[in-house]
Amino acid sequence: DDYKALSGTAWYRIKSIYPNGQVAFSTVKAVTENATSESSFYVLNNPVHQSIYIAATGIYTGEYDYSIHNAAGQLVQKGTINSTAGGINTIPLETVITKGVYILNVKNKLYRMTQRLIVQ
Repeated sequence: DDYKALSGTAWYRIKSIYPNGQVAFSTVKAVTENATSESSFYVLNNPVHQSIYIAATGIYTGEYDYSIHNAAGQLVQKGTINSTAGGINTIPLETVITKGVYILNVKNKLYRMTQRLIVQ
């Protein structure tokens, strides 16, 4: 568990230990603190039920690729959203996404957001 406030970028990976004793590591992911200025890009609803709602203000406009990974680091959904300042984007969850913890990555050439999601 990591309870300290994030300042800048932190790098994480998940270590999975299976009942048979086998150990596996996820790919390394960067997590960046949320913007606190007038410009921000963030998930509105967490925990998530059927859709993810992402708000964008200020400079976070344009086309973004998104990917959703499960706790084992496997890609379970990907796509594209077109963000407008002051707008809210909706990402409907596919039926393969069941209750659990996921990582949402949203990025374009300039900006990136990584958010841990709880799907209920």
